[in-house]
Amino acid sequence: MTSSVRLNTAVSDVFQNNGDGRLLSAVDDCKRLSFQKEALAQQCHELEKLVETLRGENTSLQLELEQARCAQNQTIRDSTEHDISANLLLSSAETGLPGPAAEISMSPTVASVRIGQLRDQLTKLRNELYRVETEKEEVKIKLADSQTTVEGLRQKCELLMRKSEEAVHLKDELDIAREELTAASHLTTTMDQLRKRADEAVELRVRCAKLETDNKVLVDRLAELEQETRLTGHVRSQAETQRLQAADARQAATQANARADAIEAELRRVRDELSATLREKTRLVTELNRLRSCCEQLQRCAPPASGLNEELTTVEPDANGMMYTSAMQSQMLTLREELTRLRTSLSSLEIAASSSVVDEDHHSLSENDGSQVMQTSDFPDNSSNVMDNHQHGTSDGTSSPVQMSATKSEDFDGHLVASLRRQLDEKDRAYESMEQQYRGYLWKARSLIRSLQRQIRKQDENIGVANEESNDVARLRALLVEKERIIENLERHLEQTRLRRDAEERILLAAWYNRGVRQTRELVEQRIRDQQTQPGPPGTRPKTASADGTTGAEEMSFLERQREMHLKPPRGLTSVVVASK
Repeated sequence: MTSSVRLNTAVSDVFQNNGDGRLLSAVDDCKRLSFQKEALAQQCHELEKLVETLRGENTSLQLELEQARCAQNQTIRDSTEHDISANLLLSSAETGLPGPAAEISMSPTVASVRIGQLRDQLTKLRNELYRVETEKEEVKIKLADSQTTVEGLRQKCELLMRKSEEAVHLKDELDIAREELTAASHLTTTMDQLRKRADEAVELRVRCAKLETDNKVLVDRLAELEQETRLTGHVRSQAETQRLQAADARQAATQANARADAIEAELRRVRDELSATLREKTRLVTELNRLRSCCEQLQRCAPPASGLNEELTTVEPDANGMMYTSAMQSQMLTLREELTRLRTSLSSLEIAASSSVVDEDHHSLSENDGSQVMQTSDFPDNSSNVMDNHQHGTSDGTSSPVQMSATKSEDFDGHLVASLRRQLDEKDRAYESMEQQYRGYLWKARSLIRSLQRQIRKQDENIGVANEESNDVARLRALLVEKERIIENLERHLEQTRLRRDAEERILLAAWYNRGVRQTRELVEQRIRDQQTQPGPPGTRPKTASADGTTGAEEMSFLERQREMHLKPPRGLTSVVVASK
């Protein structure tokens, strides 16, 4: 296991160093190519503008040259015709031969007039000839100037043709640079992914080392706890006696509760009687008030006749000035006696009930205090153990070391799983943030592609676009399609890597959980076996068959063993746990 870990660390270090060097060189090449691309794009744009302007100038100069050639030919033809006609006239005038039109003989005056006219015409023709010759010279000068300008324009055209060829070569180089840039960007993304995987592998190795150290610490703690359980035999006997005393105390408490229930029942009965007497008292008071009101009404309604006064018995005045008969006074006396009797009985009942309640409470408190004093005096050192046993609800007060180790291992596994889940949640949040950032980059790239597509559609809608521009547009479209395909492949690759990473994390988590459970179970079984056979030192344990199996399986890597383990159908409790996760 250690050799495989060392080999993995060495390979990861070498790969990381090579990857860093390649990544830096790829980043430098990418920056250089981006700068060259911008410079070449600017130069191509300027050359395209210059070629367009020179083409327009070339066409305009060619039109002017054609017009100058036509005007020169026309002037040459006119001058030759004028020369021929003038020479004919001069020859006919000097020789005196009749022309083809003057075959008829004419008189001397007519001939002199005709000669004068011919001389005038000759002077005019000579002037015209001189003017034509001057114009001819001017046209020749213009022709020479136009030829020089044509030569200059031809040289410019040749220079522009060479520049256009250079621009075409530069455009080809720009396309090559773009392809190299896409390859470099692909390499940078792959290097980023590989670096992230290397970082994750380093983190996993650190986590594995930390878990191994924690496992060793917990195993040592388990051994210490088992040693403590061996040394607490006398505490168990004391706990048993305290358990018996607690049972006696519970029985006494139940008896006291029964007596308290009886006293409460008696108190309820007395209270019911008291409420009945109170109701009787209120009834008598209301009856007394009713009789008083009746007496007052009778006194008001009595006539002052003498015969009636004789029939009545003697009447005695009341303290309030009211006059009552003897029957009324006797009834009032009986009512007063009944009222006093009820008051005395009510007060005696209340006093008896309160005294009985106070005595019972005092008796129960004294019994509880006596039992507590007896318990604390008998076992002053083990009160905390009794409380712990009472809180946990153990009937016998004993616990086996197997159960204690099992609970400790379960607590450790729970803490380990919680920490691993927190780390997985942190990794998921980091991965989600990275995915959001990548989606932002992807959205920007798509927006740029859409803007380029809109520009391409606008260029397609324009009239008079040259064939070279249409070829460039087609090439750009092909590049855009290729970029979209690359982006789709990158998205698919990203999804596959995410799924693979999640699967590997689940496999690692399940493997560590199963490993901790297996080691804890083996240690507990070995210690129980040692306790059953013969006591020995806590740190020694013989080699088991599972250990032999693991040493034979160390030839494979950790991930290969976990894949082989989890690709098989689930068997046993640990496999069920892994399947549930």
